[in-house]
Amino acid sequence: MAKTEAKQKLDVLGNRLVSGFQLIALFIIGATIVWSAASDYVRMIGAGRAGLDDILLLFIYLELGTIPLMAALFLD
Repeated sequence: MAKTEAKQKLDVLGNRLVSGFQLIALFIIGATIVWSAASDYVRMIGAGRAGLDDILLLFIYLELGTIPLMAALFLD
């Protein structure tokens, strides 16, 4: 009986640790995407122009930014 109760408590702890790790990893990935997009945007502003490749890159960053957000919302 005590083994089953201890196992259940460890399972709950393990699930919480995995969920916490997933949220932290998603935050780091999202922050990196925002940082990269902001860096490229500042570079475009500094250059005084944005080419088609720059605009497409910003759309890619937008798409990549939705992945961690959607994962975080639907993780549970």
